[in-house]
Amino acid sequence: MWFKILEFIILTVGGYFFYYKFFIKANEKKKKKPLEFAYLESRYLLRLDRVNLVKLGKLVSLCNAMIIAFTVVVIGPIKTMFFQLASGFLILVTLIVLIYYFIGSYYKKKGMTKRCTILQK
Repeated sequence: MWFKILEFIILTVGGYFFYYKFFIKANEKKKKKPLEFAYLESRYLLRLDRVNLVKLGKLVSLCNAMIIAFTVVVIGPIKTMFFQLASGFLILVTLIVLIYYFIGSYYKKKGMTKRCTILQK
């Protein structure tokens, strides 16, 4: 039990730093927006000009690291490769959709979406 919790924490912290450095910071240097930002912008009408991009980048990095760590910890005990792949894919897709829904809802409540600014005018 403690091993799984420790594994989750190590994977989350390591995944966070790796993801933030190689995906978020690398795209900042190229002046490109990360794929996750584009998804939030198109799906939840997020206005990136009103959002603190550093905070959003750190939030996305943490969420993605936790999604990957949780998936690895859950599918670890499964013996067959086919069931590991199938359950891993199912868990990944479900968590990504769910977590990004919560991120989009958070920014929608803060009034940082295009729909909210139209209603405010």
